[in-house]
Amino acid sequence: MVTVVIPARMASSRYPGKPLVPILGLPMLEHVRRRALLAQGVDLVAVATCDEAIMQSVISYGGNAVMTKSTHDRCTDRVAEAMMQLPGEIIVMVNGDEPLLVPLAITQVITPLLKN
Repeated sequence: MVTVVIPARMASSRYPGKPLVPILGLPMLEHVRRRALLAQGVDLVAVATCDEAIMQSVISYGGNAVMTKSTHDRCTDRVAEAMMQLPGEIIVMVNGDEPLLVPLAITQVITPLLKN
């Protein structure tokens, strides 16, 4: 099983609230989530967050979200905590601020892992 985890938080030091900033009527994070869902070979896409506003936004669009601690220093720590609650043998981390994510990039990363 391939799981994509998108870590996101509202407390960005450079741009607070960035994940929920609207782009063409959808929160930036929702664009990222939908693009990740387009990748062939992906079974699950989930957002890992410590913010209730992000959690509710993801759920309102029919997505999956996992609450994590707010004390993580790195996004990889947030993903690791989320994976304690999610299935997946192959885990792909996608940054939450990539609304122009190319789904093929995910597929190209996971293809050799699926074959081996």
